[in-house]
This record gives sequence, C-alpha cells and structure tokens, in this order.
Amino acid sequence: MKLSRRDVVARLGAGALLAWPILSATRPAAGATIKKRFVTFFSSSGVRQDLFWPKGTPGAFDAGLYSLDGTSLQPLEPYLSEIIIPKGIKIDRGPGDSHDAGTVAALTGDHPRSLTFRSKPVARGESVDHFLAKALCKETPEKLLVLGVRLRVLRMSKYTSYDERGYEVEPLQSPYTLYDRVFKRFARSCGSPGSGTGGQGQVWELLRLQKRSILDTVRVQTAEMMRLYGLDANERQKLERMEEAIRSVELRLTADPETTPAAPGVSGCATVKQTMEAGTRVSDDDASFPKLLKLHLDLVALAFELDITRVITISLSLGGSGGAPMRWLQWRDSAGRSAAIDASHHNVTHGLERNVANYREKLQVIDRWNFEQFAYLVGKLKAIEEGGSTALDNGILWYATDVGDGKSHSSTLMPFIVAGRAGGSLKSGRYMAFTDQPRHQRLLTDFCHRLGVDIPEFGQPGAGGGGSLL
Repeated sequence: MKLSRRDVVARLGAGALLAWPILSATRPAAGATIKKRFVTFFSSSGVRQDLFWPKGTPGAFDAGLYSLDGTSLQPLEPYLSEIIIPKGIKIDRGPGDSHDAGTVAALTGDHPRSLTFRSKPVARGESVDHFLAKALCKETPEKLLVLGVRLRVLRMSKYTSYDERGYEVEPLQSPYTLYDRVFKRFARSCGSPGSGTGGQGQVWELLRLQKRSILDTVRVQTAEMMRLYGLDANERQKLERMEEAIRSVELRLTADPETTPAAPGVSGCATVKQTMEAGTRVSDDDASFPKLLKLHLDLVALAFELDITRVITISLSLGGSGGAPMRWLQWRDSAGRSAAIDASHHNVTHGLERNVANYREKLQVIDRWNFEQFAYLVGKLKAIEEGGSTALDNGILWYATDVGDGKSHSSTLMPFIVAGRAGGSLKSGRYMAFTDQPRHQRLLTDFCHRLGVDIPEFGQPGAGGGGSLL
C-alpha cells in the first residue's frame, strides 16, 4: 500500500497539507515509492577537448583504470563513483547555426522546425524535461522548473525547454522571483516568524493554535489508519515517521520563534529562507553571476528536499552571442602573472577571431569553473538523504551542451556527463567509449527508460532506437 500526497488529503483531510512539505521530506520507509528526478544542467559552447576526457582507459572507476587528474573534470573527482562519462556521442542537430540548432536539439532530440527565431513554433515537439515532468510530477505542486542565469540575448540558443507544440518555455532568471513564486509558501514550514506585539503577534498566535489543532487531528487520524487499514510493517513505519514529523512541527510551534531549528530532513530550508528573505540582495548584473547561480542551485536542491518538483532545467549560458564577461575568473600567463578573463565563454572559444588572446589558457580556467558548479549541485543532491539512498541516487543529473568544441562547432565527442543512479536502474561510476558515434537521441531515450517511462524512442523518429547506451 503506497501513501501519496493525494492519499494523505483523502484520508486525513486538507489540513494535513500544512505539514506536507515536511512529511514528504522525511525518510521514506523501505519499499516506498522512489522519487525519481531529472535535472539538466546546460552550459553552451562545449569544452576544450584535449583537457576534458579522463586520463586512462574506459572502465569502472573502482578498477582504477582512469583518473581526472589534470583535466577540467577534476572538481568531480570526489564523485567519481556517482558519474558516467560517455565518450563518442554525437549530437544530431540538423542544419542551421550550430549553437541555435544544438540548443534546440539537445533536449528535444530533433532538428529545429525553423531556422529563424521569428518563425514559430521553433521546435518540432516537446523537450525531454517537459515530457518527463508529466510522468514524474503528477503529485508535486510544480510540474517543471526552467531556470536561467543572465540569458540576455533573444535568440534560439536562449531556450532549452519546449512544450508539446514546440513553443519555447521562458526561463525564470531571477532567483528572488523564483523564491517568491514557488518557494515562499512552503518555506513557512522552515521556521516561525517573530511573535511580535499587537495585531501581528495575535494573528501569529491564532495561526499557531489553528495549526496545533489540525496537527492533533492528524495524529488521531493517523493512529486510526494504522488500526483500520491493515498496513504492513513498512507502511506502519512510514506512518510512525509521519507522527514523528507531526510532533516536530508541534515542537516548533511551541518553541521560541527565534531559536526554531529547520525541519528534520530539510536541512537547507531555514538557510535558504534566511538568505532569500533577510540576506543582502544580490544585484542582477554580470559581476554577480556566480552568486546568482549559487542561489539558483541552492533552490534546485531545496525543491527536491521539499518535493516541490522532480524535474528542473537550468541554463548557464547561451551560445553564439552575448554572455557575461567572466571577470570573476583569473588566468595566469607563462610568467605567472594573473588577470581577469574579460570576455564571455563563447567569445573565448573563438580566440583571436573575437580579439581574445591566450584563449586556450582561458578556456582551461572557464571549463574547470563550469564543472565546479556542476560538482556543487552533485554534492547538494548527494547530501539529501532519503532512507538508505539520496536524491542523487534516485535521479539523473545531466551536464549538457550544444557543441563538442566551441571553436570548430563540432557535433561529435559531445562532453556529456551523467550523474546519479535513477533509483537503482543505472550503474554509475564508469568511463565509457563508443566507436560508432551513437546519436544523442538514444541517450534521451535511455533517460526516459531509466526513469520508468517506457517509450519506443524519444525525439526524431528512427534516431532514438538501437538499445540502451548507459
């Protein structure tokens, strides 16, 4: 017998929803439904190929056949057992500008419908994140979150996510707007406002009494469920944990609001709430890019902790033009002198064509920084415990891009990385090499299968077949 959000409402009443973000974030019982998730972490313009691929030979990480020493992937060294590095995949993007077509094709698995952004719809169909959200997010408050950081040029390469009609999904770029629209109502469970005086304090006291009354009712109804429904040991344990969570909420309601801790299993909630509601606001400018990105990544992790959604796409950059000059990064010349990188990632890839000297040295710094950000998100998801597993164990986190090499705009040797175990259906900790250049539609199809969605193929008809890649 599986208890879902819908079950809790049906059996315990709508009042139980006050505690749902916390109840859903407690550790699931053995045998409970796994919350499978899918995240796309997209950064345009490919990589410096000679520094990307692991050193050694393909195989399993625990066999010691390869390492990331000296590569741009070195920030992922602590997570070697969590990631798959598949070498040899080709992106099937069709004609048109490599960045525009590559960005559209990356998640849709198909060529753009149009070669001009003015002609709508742009894509031939929905992207894999949009497709998976319908299967994985039936019971979550949000079906899909599409995010972006400083995407300031209006062109096809700005958009990674598309709906069923092929229309682009506008990425939400302000972490503060994201928090206010999606998280704020759930973050109330992270801590209590000050008791205050006068009318505000009286309102809070009334809300506290109402919530305590609801929690008392939920506790009684939970005990009745355990008596009437013939639950097995696993489900009984889950309901007992629900009772523990209810008691935790009750303690928080009676505790000193100034010292109230975060909810069990929702370790990042109070911190994010404090940052977003009371912290110094980060400016929306190029210089603040790293801080804006971190705010977004922390919200991605919190969305999974609170089970607000199970599918998220976040894009760091758009290819072909624009992009933030990466002045927060320093590169060193042969004499050891350091200077800021005063160009965007895309412009650096083209070197002297875009008046960027020493572009290869600068790309080395940029690529490593990009993978530090990816590693940060891997670590955040790995830290979310769910029974004997983690949010990373239960999902797939995909590092995606539009081209293999930013200077040549190659479509081969795509620098994809796959993190996570998809709830146990995917074996991680491998470096793989393909000699037949499989098309990336097979990877998208594989993602669907590993996450429990049984379809013949995803994307362009005939391109996604051929069996599992991973």
